[in-house]
Amino acid sequence: MSLQAILIDVDGTITDPLHSSMDPQMLWCRLEELLMAKKHISRKSANARILSCGDCETHCLSEFLDELDIAQEDYFAAICRYLKNKIVIPDDTKRFLEFVKREKIALYTATTNPRFVTLAKLAAGGVAANHLGCEYFTGYYSGCFFRDREGKFSPRFYPDILKHGNFSPDRVMMIGDEPHRDMLPACRAGIKYGINIDRTRKEPFIEKNGGYFINSMDVLHDFIRNIN
Repeated sequence: MSLQAILIDVDGTITDPLHSSMDPQMLWCRLEELLMAKKHISRKSANARILSCGDCETHCLSEFLDELDIAQEDYFAAICRYLKNKIVIPDDTKRFLEFVKREKIALYTATTNPRFVTLAKLAAGGVAANHLGCEYFTGYYSGCFFRDREGKFSPRFYPDILKHGNFSPDRVMMIGDEPHRDMLPACRAGIKYGINIDRTRKEPFIEKNGGYFINSMDVLHDFIRNIN
């Protein structure tokens, strides 16, 4: 039975950090700085304006841009500038994206990252051009997609994806780099193929604990061909 969809995490799976100095407030600070420059206001005032737009726990900051009078292109460019030289998309990921495209398998993100931020990271890594989309992806399931305050870490996240996409769980694969946040909850939701990638491990492919452990996306090409 052929795969209906592949779900994939972003940080540590599609991308790798070049160093550990990523600012956890990166998205917020870039938006603050744009507001400060455009409106000639203090950081405190910019912060207050952002907070007044809505619930930042269940919405992407990009959803507030119109209200804040900030162009999407400007915010996207600011994020990309910050990410440049901080993350990389490994070659095995790039080969995998091309493989999935050739095989005509629907590919969706399943990540804490909102669609807008995912596209910025893909652009910083050289596989997306702008905030409008990416040729390799059919859709984007983010932590805020279902407006659940627990986001990706909600026990409903993977069941909600299956329901929303009308996916048959025995025809879905989930790829991530943190077993307890990616592979295992996906498998608990009934997803048949749970994949954990760790590019530092020696063994290219091991099946254990109901999932599959790999050290490169390249390993998945033949695995997926055998499924299909």
